[in-house]
Amino acid sequence: MRKLVELTIHSGTFNDGFFVTLQIRENGRNLFPEPKPKNFPPAPDLPELYQSWQRQYSSWRKRAITHSNNQVTNVSNNQSFKNAAKELEAGMRRWFQDQSFLQLSSDILSHVKENESAHIIFKINSELLQRQNNQLLQKLPWNIWNIFEFRDKVWFSLSLVLNQHFKTLKTSVLKTPVKILAIFGNAEGINTQKDKELLENLGAKVELLPNSLQQNSSPLRQQVHDKLWDESWDILFFAGHSASNNEGNSGEIQISRNESLDLNEFKKALKRAIQKGLKLAIFNSCDGMGLANKLAELEISQVIVMRESVPDEVAQRFLQEFLRLFSNGEAFDLAVRQALERLEVIENEYPGASWLPVICQNPVAKLPVWPQSSRLQIWRSHKRKIILVGLSLLFISLSAGIISQLRPKKPNRINTLQVEKEKLQTTPLVVKTQDQVPNLKPTDFSYGGRVLIAASSFEVTSKRAESEKITGIKKFANKNFNSAVIHFQNARNIYKNDPENLIYLNNAKIGEGSSYTIAVPIPISQYKTGAEEILRGVAQAQDEINNAGGINGKPLRVLIADDRDDPKLAKQIAEKLVTLPDVLGVMGHYASNVALEVSQVYEKKRLVVIFPTSSSVKLSNFGNYVFRTVPSDACAGKVLANFMLNSLRQRKAAIFYNSQSEYSNSLTSAFKDAISKGGGEEALTFDLHAPLDLSASVNSAVEKKATVLVLFANTNKLKDALQVLKANDKQLTILGGDDVYNPMTLQAGANTSDIVIAVPWHIQYNDQSEFVKKSRKLWEADVNWRTVTSYDATKALIAGIKQNPTREGVSQALRSKDFTTEGAINEVQFLLSDRRNASIQLVKGQYSGSSSRTGLEYEFRPIGQLRSCQLE
Repeated sequence: MRKLVELTIHSGTFNDGFFVTLQIRENGRNLFPEPKPKNFPPAPDLPELYQSWQRQYSSWRKRAITHSNNQVTNVSNNQSFKNAAKELEAGMRRWFQDQSFLQLSSDILSHVKENESAHIIFKINSELLQRQNNQLLQKLPWNIWNIFEFRDKVWFSLSLVLNQHFKTLKTSVLKTPVKILAIFGNAEGINTQKDKELLENLGAKVELLPNSLQQNSSPLRQQVHDKLWDESWDILFFAGHSASNNEGNSGEIQISRNESLDLNEFKKALKRAIQKGLKLAIFNSCDGMGLANKLAELEISQVIVMRESVPDEVAQRFLQEFLRLFSNGEAFDLAVRQALERLEVIENEYPGASWLPVICQNPVAKLPVWPQSSRLQIWRSHKRKIILVGLSLLFISLSAGIISQLRPKKPNRINTLQVEKEKLQTTPLVVKTQDQVPNLKPTDFSYGGRVLIAASSFEVTSKRAESEKITGIKKFANKNFNSAVIHFQNARNIYKNDPENLIYLNNAKIGEGSSYTIAVPIPISQYKTGAEEILRGVAQAQDEINNAGGINGKPLRVLIADDRDDPKLAKQIAEKLVTLPDVLGVMGHYASNVALEVSQVYEKKRLVVIFPTSSSVKLSNFGNYVFRTVPSDACAGKVLANFMLNSLRQRKAAIFYNSQSEYSNSLTSAFKDAISKGGGEEALTFDLHAPLDLSASVNSAVEKKATVLVLFANTNKLKDALQVLKANDKQLTILGGDDVYNPMTLQAGANTSDIVIAVPWHIQYNDQSEFVKKSRKLWEADVNWRTVTSYDATKALIAGIKQNPTREGVSQALRSKDFTTEGAINEVQFLLSDRRNASIQLVKGQYSGSSSRTGLEYEFRPIGQLRSCQLE
């Protein structure tokens, strides 16, 4: 049974983003009690990018209604055409890489497994389409969304929410023989003969209009009306010139050189045809969204149209492949998908050709099915009985011992990949007996025997890498460590930027041998990108020490845990970790809220924890077993305050923060304290946790003489805080904490140039360091500050274990005034809980165009020298 994914777009604009809800159905059952609220992020550049490509496409020979005797047959500047297509595709991909889309994709992929089949419906509120540019929601090339790269049996269609009142249409199989009414209108300047040949060779009952035998007795308009009214059809087909009206709610087909037929004129005839069984309309012609919208009002099940002007060759190639696949039993939507994917061979000549065909459907209709041969029909009608009989025969064969003589077949690894992945996520942890984690959910912990960070993450485009990694995990779970090493290495050879795979590779090399162990709890489920950034630091430090011979001759083993950034769950995980005697230290956890919750556990049970990203002032001087490598908020707040007072020479700030975040509260307090001590004025505060009109808040701050805006939002409120950039509209300088150091900020475009952010480290300031050279070689990509502080924390644990490989020994080593070890930023030393030689780097958003390391037009670049936060 196929799953149905409904994405309902309720409201919004490209400038502000769109409010969306997600629902997934299986066997008619909702997987969520209520639709999940989601958002499509703002994309103000997409309308212009689309219109630029659209203007280029309109120059080609096409099946669009024209009032001229001459049609353009080529484009004067093919390169500009290609450039427009590339810019639109790049804009769409930037949109899909926004954290909102990544999370949405993750939610869908977690319910639609590899090799499962699903259909996605974009249900668009019809009133929403009345707003300027919103009609583009129906025209955008949604097939660029990388969710389709990871699921071969998933495709999409468009639908109008206005159809909610429809009754569910249960019948989906077309009649035998399939009856097709094919209308061939004005073909001036194009060749529809190929369309006729394709239809006539289908083995269906096809009636072609105009019919030469009736041409003298009635005009084509009358023939079409009579055929729709008097007879029953499965498919309505049109080839020729067509166009949508300006409002996009109807359209017309050109039935002769001088006469067009508006669908509004045939509403009753079309309605009657639909009531008598018409399930599918195919318009192999131009600009068909208006035609589709009109038929949607009449409750037809499915329509295939071309979004824009369609070149003749594109229309013919698509129709040929679609009809071949659909009539041979391929699922309707997957036949459309494969047919348009076959258009890539002519993309060089017609950039964006594969974006044109789209399915528009009744949201409650089942996808149509082409009737197959009698044998296949018997199988589909009685497959349950056939399977039961087959199983009975197999049981008899097994009882008789016949099966033992049969040579077992080797399973197809790609086809069984998802089965293996699910098995690995539900079986107990398999490692050394003393390393087993008692009474924990199997998805919470892993040395290498299960998937925590899915191999099919958005950065991994190679299915072969995913397959190798999953096979390695399976081998690891079965203690076949030598084989696991081979597969993990193969996966790494294909794709190097997967830190979980590198950790599993190093753990597999250890196998059941003697080792030292550290644990790394991180928020994989809640903040996968941040979790991977932290793991890269751990993996690099582990790989370096193990390749150098280990710690006093013993390799380092890493246990990964998913604390989901949930303080209660993280505390439970901490309580389990302290019971594992092999774990000599913990490096991880993410947010300050979580860090404060778990610190009590580690301190009480005397297990060292080093936080790489938790900066709350409350963690300073916490105890003998709690450390961190990230500067405290007291440091960051002081540096930002000094920059405002001394460099910007401004005295009053307005702070946007989240009162429910310990990080946000801590940084706000530290900044306000430093402003007060520096002679500045009392800061204004705006709580992002409460309902807030950001534009009004910014205006209020300006009216109250604030000259600097400050963003101290945590990750969960970052999207809201970034609206301040838009509301500010480059009026005032904006300062930000390290959580604002995020690709989402750079996607704010030109407004990014208003912001200065305090981070512990920046790659451009350290571009020639040995650490950066090694990390680029290891990952084939740049890293950020979270990777660096995690690397330094892991290096500190390694140094502590080297001095005294006991829990108490590690604590004593790190607390010692003489303790020091080389890190990526500088030497790692501690004064009580804090890093002794902490420093802050200020970075500013700057335009970089095509030279950006981020792939966006803007990137963060360092300004000035490192600001020291020396502790004594």
